[in-house]
Amino acid sequence: MGALRLNSYAPDLVVSYLRTKYPEVNKKITEELATILPKQTLTDFSLIPQLLHVYCQIRQINPEQLHVYGYKVDLKLVQYRKEFLALLLICFQPEKLYGLIQKPALKGITLQVSQLLGCNRTTLKNYVGEIIVRFRHYEAFKTDLLALHAQILATIN
Repeated sequence: MGALRLNSYAPDLVVSYLRTKYPEVNKKITEELATILPKQTLTDFSLIPQLLHVYCQIRQINPEQLHVYGYKVDLKLVQYRKEFLALLLICFQPEKLYGLIQKPALKGITLQVSQLLGCNRTTLKNYVGEIIVRFRHYEAFKTDLLALHAQILATIN
């Protein structure tokens, strides 16, 4: 006999029920999310190379510097890579940075960055947790990232 699951409902079922039974709760949640999350979310991963180019212009670094070669580690460049990954999360999956979802970062983000910068995808995935903590607990990091996000979106639009 299969395992029995008690009092555990699929999230889609719960959301559907809340929308139907408690429309005022749905409205309140929707309004709050609209104030928290950025107004524009990107969906086209082919923009990532362009975002890297603009990011490097703003930070006044050569994109080639961010590429990983061998085992030489420059901590400042690692921080730039993390910041760029954070920027991509706020552009493509802001709900992840805000801690609103528990699913992994979008595969396309880490895959593209891995290919662009020669980084290991596992390393990039490991950075995501640190980025989320910094975004949620360090106001200066969050403020800088949101300003960078606005500046970059203004440039590519």
